[in-house]
Amino acid sequence: MHFRIDDTFLDSLARLANDEQKAVKTSVFDLVSKRRGRGLRLKKLRDGSWSARVNHDMRIIADWNERENHLRLRYVGHHDEAYQWAERHKTKTRAGNDAAEEAKATQSAPKTAPPVPATQQKKSIRLGLLAFAEKTVDICLVPLSALRSAIANARNGQREPGEPFPDANERAAKGAAEVRKLYEISNVGTVAGCYVLEGKIACDDQIRIIRGGMAIHKGKVDSLKHRKKNVQEIQRGYECGIGIWNYPNIRVGDRIESY
Repeated sequence: MHFRIDDTFLDSLARLANDEQKAVKTSVFDLVSKRRGRGLRLKKLRDGSWSARVNHDMRIIADWNERENHLRLRYVGHHDEAYQWAERHKTKTRAGNDAAEEAKATQSAPKTAPPVPATQQKKSIRLGLLAFAEKTVDICLVPLSALRSAIANARNGQREPGEPFPDANERAAKGAAEVRKLYEISNVGTVAGCYVLEGKIACDDQIRIIRGGMAIHKGKVDSLKHRKKNVQEIQRGYECGIGIWNYPNIRVGDRIESY
C-alpha cells in the first residue's frame, strides 16, 4: 500500500504524552498492516476523511482510498480536538493522490542518492518512519527517543531565522499539561484551560511552553485554579486553569511543562 505521514501528524504526535505516543504508534502499525483491524473502529467523516480509534480518548485523522490502497495520516489528538481539527482542515483533494505521486517519485529515484539537503529533511523523515514501521516486528518495543530525535533534527534543519534551537540542558519536567481552551477574564487576562497529562503542576513552578516540539517561552505560573478555586498544585488526570505570567500569546494545543 502507499503510505504518507503529513507534517501536521508529526507535530501533533510530538505534543502528546509518552504513553499516548506509544498507543498511537501501535495503532499506526495496525492501520498499515491491517487497516480494518479489531479496535480501530474506522469511521468516515462528513468531509471524506476518516478517523481511527486509538483508545477511548484518542483519534487519528487520515485520508484513505480503499480502491487505490492509499493511506495518508494527517493528525492525531484527543477525541473532540481531533474532530474539530478535521472540520477546520477538510480534505480538498482525493485521498491518496499526493501519496501516489510521492511513491512514484520514490520508486524512480536512483539507488545511490546524494546527501539530503536541509530543506528536504521533513520529507525524508516521513519516508523514514514508513521504513521504520515496516521493518519493526513489535513497534511498541522501540524507544520513542529515536522518533523524538529524528523529528528534532528535521526541525533544526528547517528552523526559521531567529527561532531557537532545543536546549540539550533543559531541566526535566515535573509535570505537563495540554491547553484545550482559552478564557479572557477582565482584570486578569488570558487563562489557559488545561488538562494535566503527566506529573503535577504547582503554583510556584517555573514553566516552559512547547509548540511544535520547540520551547517558545519560559516563565512562571501566575495563577492556578481548579473549579474556580485557587489551589497550590494540580495532579495528573485533572483539569485546571493556568495563568501564565506576562505571556498573552498562549494557544490551544500548546503544551505547558513545569520544572
